[in-house]
Amino acid sequence: MRQPGNSLARFARAHGMPAYALDGNDVRAVALVAEEAVQRARGGGGPSFIEAVTYRWRGHVGPREDMDVGVRRGDDLVIWKQRDPVGRLVGALAARGWFSADAAAALDREVQSEIDAAWQRAEVAPFPETAALLDLVYAMPGGGTR
Repeated sequence: MRQPGNSLARFARAHGMPAYALDGNDVRAVALVAEEAVQRARGGGGPSFIEAVTYRWRGHVGPREDMDVGVRRGDDLVIWKQRDPVGRLVGALAARGWFSADAAAALDREVQSEIDAAWQRAEVAPFPETAALLDLVYAMPGGGTR
């Protein structure tokens, strides 16, 4: 963000658009606000602006945390990792008896297995044809995609 400490939602509000600034690491809060915005849009109420405030754990490129490139992230990163949205959701569900640690571990294994399989397919897949570069990128007038 180029304006640290200042909510971007204020710009949307200044133009009369419903806007929300919320904890982007609170899955339930994001879902509730998104549902409200979707219902407003589907009901003809126009767009909404949702600013889900969070923290980028990793570097701009690749899996590194970039703790060693002159970026002062040490304390912030530790604090934000404690607010991990997946961990918070699992904890909240477990506290209500709706999800167990065993179920969370099984789901983690299942998701990791899907990721590993997709990675393996990607490693051996041929590169797409140059002509397909813009396929599914832009919506076309009247529907469909390029």
